[in-house]
Amino acid sequence: MWKLAGMVLALVFSVGAAEEPKVTVGEWLTSMDQSEQEIWFAISGKSLDAANEYLKFKSQPPLFCIPPELDFNGTRYRSLFIELIKQHPEIASKDATEFEPFLLIALRNAFQCPSSK
Repeated sequence: MWKLAGMVLALVFSVGAAEEPKVTVGEWLTSMDQSEQEIWFAISGKSLDAANEYLKFKSQPPLFCIPPELDFNGTRYRSLFIELIKQHPEIASKDATEFEPFLLIALRNAFQCPSSK
């Protein structure tokens, strides 16, 4: 199910990018209220979680390691993203269709995996 949601999200952003003028991450965030943002972040975050699980299934190292006791939702994903923008304000001027890789960066920064030796 999350794989499908990720594909739909990618399709929506790719179609929107071809037909609409460029919107920055900052403009995108201010165009919605927090609850709408949290829906987008939940979809994107769960898509990244699914990619992570697929890597584990294929015996590849995961991209990030959220502790299993943490229940992640749109609010938490959004908070991580906002913190990344506070640390790197230049992200706010990037194309909004590229927000998901920045969410991945935020997840990797916050939840580094233990090194396997």
